[in-house]
Amino acid sequence: MNNKFCIATLTHDALNRDKFLKQTIESFINHTSIPSIDWYIAINGSNQSWVELSEELKQQYPQINFTFLFNEQNLGPGGGINSVNKLVEHYEYVFFLEADWLCLPKSISNIDKNWFNTCIQYLDSNQNIDQILLRRYLHDVDDRQFGYNYWFSNDGGFGIKQNNILNNIKFIDLIKKEYTNNPVIRRNKRFYDVGIFPLNEYNDEIKGNPNWGMAEIEAEPKGYNLGSTYMSFGNFVHCDDWPFETDWDKTLENITGCGDCKYGYLLPKKYFCALCDKKYDITTLIDHNKLYEHLYDDIYEKNLTEEEINVIIKDKNGNPTLNLDTLNNYFIFYENQVI
Repeated sequence: MNNKFCIATLTHDALNRDKFLKQTIESFINHTSIPSIDWYIAINGSNQSWVELSEELKQQYPQINFTFLFNEQNLGPGGGINSVNKLVEHYEYVFFLEADWLCLPKSISNIDKNWFNTCIQYLDSNQNIDQILLRRYLHDVDDRQFGYNYWFSNDGGFGIKQNNILNNIKFIDLIKKEYTNNPVIRRNKRFYDVGIFPLNEYNDEIKGNPNWGMAEIEAEPKGYNLGSTYMSFGNFVHCDDWPFETDWDKTLENITGCGDCKYGYLLPKKYFCALCDKKYDITTLIDHNKLYEHLYDDIYEKNLTEEEINVIIKDKNGNPTLNLDTLNNYFIFYENQVI
């Protein structure tokens, strides 16, 4: 058995979770160059249908060495992650991937299929790095809900240490980054060394209950003791927030903005892009956000017309990235109300 690396996944019995697991596996296999891998999957609240699905997946993907853990009780995220972690303690590196994330093709992420091997190589050659972050953020709403811009700013002790290129993939080494349950390749032992694992467990950590997400929240600040890097700009999107499922052609047709967003956004909003001054870069995303939020408030509080909005935009953005006169051409996605 290869003890170098593996994948650890948690899912649970709920609507569409079997479909999401299939899509997670399929998208990873289709968009990753790796001949074989050990993949451990824990199912909270498991039943016979998950046992049957496990056999189906083993037949469909003989190149994957699957190990399934059927937890009859829903242990919650904390207990569920701990249960699968016990199975993978002996691996040097673990790719933690909950079963509702899609791996994007290179045509969308601009990240080569050899990304996984490159990440392992990066960890091998950078002993100060303990986690590689892989989430792709879609737009400013993602930023406000889940946190993104502050990683790169120079406020609050955050910021960029350095940028590195390996095998044509850019890695942004960060000064600090909290722990989350988002897709990450981790140096396994370090997560125990800094006290992230084992996570705290709650009997009622079920979605809808007050303790939902508490294990992750309590572990978050311990992540500041890890060395962190971001594989720019990530190649995994969350199934719950992604409107195209695995229809990659439809995705390409509906990407908004300039198509080469300096922040990595795939579905930025029109007025956010309209305020994109060429002077901005990833370190000043927080300033771009503030400008957009002020405009957004004015649009709804003052009921501004399109003409009034354009006057404000041209006043605030002296060196626009996009041609403001043809701005609407970039946002067919939102006009079609796909989401």
